[in-house]
Parts: sequence; structure tokens; C-alpha cells
Amino acid sequence: MTPSLGRDALIYSIASLLVRGIQIVLIPLYTRVLGAGEYGMVETIAIVGALVNLTVALEVSQGMARALADTDDAAARRRIASTALAFTVFAYGLFAAAAAAAAPGAAPQLLGPQGGPDLVLLAAAALAANGVFTLLQDLLRWQ
Repeated sequence: MTPSLGRDALIYSIASLLVRGIQIVLIPLYTRVLGAGEYGMVETIAIVGALVNLTVALEVSQGMARALADTDDAAARRRIASTALAFTVFAYGLFAAAAAAAAPGAAPQLLGPQGGPDLVLLAAAALAANGVFTLLQDLLRWQ
């Protein structure tokens, strides 16, 4: 079990380092291609995205992990996973609908005069898709 644990930890660490490394490498590209206002919009969306990912689905993935670890019954595991997925899809769908309704008023407040409602809608759709993807990724990790 110990060699497997070390190998798995190394794989996940390499993946995390690769993602963070790509982010660092992209910063000079962002600053060269995007103006200061556009780069600020990207950063604002990233910050809002981090808050959305922490709050919208209420960390159901953590509860799913705990519940999956407590049972060996395949049917119960499917029920837990499908319930977590249904809740996550519902929560992010509700978030996307609220963002669509608030986009005309929120865009100038969040992104300034350059950011339009279409950008808020695109960011909300991307955040919703990312939230569901993250839950599915976590489910695969815990299998």
C-alpha cells in the first residue's frame, strides 16, 4: 500500500505543479496581449470564480468523499454520487440563471465600462461547467 500511496501522491503533485507552472508561464503572455483593463477583467473573473467554486455547491464534493469512504455497497455509492451530481448541477444551474438575470447590471460594476453582459454570461457558463467538471473529477479520484 505504501508504494502505491507514494506513486499516487507523486502523480497528483506533478499535475498540480504543471497547472501552476502553466499559470506562471502565461502571465507574461497575458500582460503582452491584454491591456491593463482587460487583464484586470481576467483577474476579477478569476477571483469571483474562486469564490463561486467555494460557495455555490456548498462543498458537496467533500461530503460525497466522506460518504463514499464509509460504504462498500455499490448501489449506495451510486446513489451518493448521483445525488451529489444532481445537487451540483442544480446549484450551478441556479447560479448561471442568476448571473444571466444580473448580467446587465453586474457587468459595469464588476468589470468596468469595458466589460459587457456577454462577458459575464460567458464567465458564468464557464464557472458552472468547471464546477460540475470538478465534482466529476473528484468522483473519479475517490473511486
